[in-house]
Amino acid sequence: MKKLILLLFLAFSFTISSAQTLNSFTITDPINCFGETGELTASVSGGTYLHLLHFWNSSSSTPFWQPIGSPQFSGFTGTTLYSSLTANSYKVVIYSPSTGEATDSSEVVLGQPNPLSLLFQTTTPVSCYGGSDGTAHDSIDGGTEPYSYLWSDNQTVNPAIGLSISSSGISCDITDVNGCTLTTNPSVSISQPANPVSVD
Repeated sequence: MKKLILLLFLAFSFTISSAQTLNSFTITDPINCFGETGELTASVSGGTYLHLLHFWNSSSSTPFWQPIGSPQFSGFTGTTLYSSLTANSYKVVIYSPSTGEATDSSEVVLGQPNPLSLLFQTTTPVSCYGGSDGTAHDSIDGGTEPYSYLWSDNQTVNPAIGLSISSSGISCDITDVNGCTLTTNPSVSISQPANPVSVD
């Protein structure tokens, strides 16, 4: 029994003192829409460890790696999750709990798409008074293509077609492949010839 306890103690001591190695530091939940948050995961081998996440503070006159809190202890799971992170560059540093010395580190850039925005909106007027051959086209930037379109008159194509002067005021909801949304503003204005052609 004493021999077994001694072996367990030696095995535990070896695990504690062995070098901690950062196997990976990856994005496990990317930021899909502008302004949202993501998730990073660090995978470490070599037993228990201390870890400390830093972010790149570019707002300072001299940018630097700023720590988030203080070193935290992690057990034998070997995986540490960092969630609710905004877009930025991050660095994780792994420390030995027995010596307090840094044993490994890695950096990763957690990016985000540009915000969905309306570059410009073009329309063509109806060709004849009272007609319904006007069109409206939204040119979109940002997000992640492809985009889907839903006009307030239920058309799902871009440009919207078959529009009349009564269509003025319709708007369009744009959704990108990640589910990010934008409602175009200002709304569409369709024009027509001022007066109908009259024949004497």
